[in-house]
Amino acid sequence: MDNSAPTCELWMPDGGNSISGEILARSLASEIAEVDGCEARFSALRPEVNGAKGTGVGEVTLWVFLSGAATTTGTVLLALIKEWAVTKRRTVRMKVRDVEVEIPAGLDDAQERIIAKLLEDGRS
Repeated sequence: MDNSAPTCELWMPDGGNSISGEILARSLASEIAEVDGCEARFSALRPEVNGAKGTGVGEVTLWVFLSGAATTTGTVLLALIKEWAVTKRRTVRMKVRDVEVEIPAGLDDAQERIIAKLLEDGRS
């Protein structure tokens, strides 16, 4: 697997509860680890969303690496994230290159196609 740069970054808005955010990130990372051709690693903390000054803790971010060999890996990853979001009743934020999208628990088919295309383009 080429691990030079992550295919995408994932994080779950945690409302400032860093413990909850880490638990959610670890849960999602363990699910991603079960997918052939996917690897999730913890990255540095994202800055606080509201940009407040001080010693606040940012959100836990996962870097996801997809194997170039498996053409359906992105689709499988998206289905996994979608199901995880429904199960945990959470929204997952995804960044591919410079584009950020939300994967809500109620992701519809049109949104899913757009995100799948974004993942596919992000791998090339």
